[in-house]
Formats: sequence, C-alpha cells, structure tokens
Amino acid sequence: MVFSVEYTDTFNGEANYSWVQRAVFIATNTASNRMLVNRAKEALGISKNFSCEYDDGGTVRYNECNACRCLFITTHRDCDVNNERNRKGAGRMFELDEIKQTIETIATQALNLLEPSDLEQAKYNLKGLQVLINSACNQFNI
Repeated sequence: MVFSVEYTDTFNGEANYSWVQRAVFIATNTASNRMLVNRAKEALGISKNFSCEYDDGGTVRYNECNACRCLFITTHRDCDVNNERNRKGAGRMFELDEIKQTIETIATQALNLLEPSDLEQAKYNLKGLQVLINSACNQFNI
C-alpha cells in the first residue's frame, strides 16, 4: 500500500500548518500502526515519539509526545501494488501497466504536495518516490 504523511505544528490542539513536512512511503497492507509510524518517521527523517490520537480508517493522527506537533498518515488504496489481481498471477503486461500507473499517481501526489520554493520537501518526496519505484521493481522482478 502507498501512504502519505504530513508532519506539522499544532495550535490549541489542532493542526496549524504554519510549517509542514510531507512525504510518501510504501508498506504492506498488513502493517501495524507502529510499523507505519516508523516508516513515516524514516521518510521524514525524524526520530520523535508519537501517541495515536485517532484512526478514521483512512487517516491516522499521531501527536508528538511533549511537543505541539502532529503526524497524519493517509492510506491510498487506489495505489495498492499488492492488489488481488497481482497475487493471482496476472500477465506481465498488466504488472508493468500497474507499476506505471502507481508511479504516475505517486509522482502526481508528490508534485501536488510541493510549493515552488520548497526544495527540502522536494528532496523528501523524491526520496520517497525512489523507494516506491525500487519496491515495485523488486516486487515484480524487473
């Protein structure tokens, strides 16, 4: 599965977005919440402690312990590189089309997250995209 993560400050307990770091990463659809947090922290390059605030099934919010910051992890089910059709052994051409579609979707999402002057964020998003491409290539043995 493909996930996006946002790390931002809070004001009065609510996400403030006076600054924000965004990234994308990949994890299995059976990944635990703890594993998702660890992958998100790795994608963002941070090493803070978080506690779960809420989980609505598509987005999970974590509050940073002893700080006014939060982390949102969002699931993108439409970009699942481990979907049922692939597990049943669909043809190689379908697999390559699936990879291409996944990469295009993630690249579009990564570009939508950027502001023109945010070069540091571009580095994180491109690093996440590189991880996704490598994971997809390894999964399909290409």
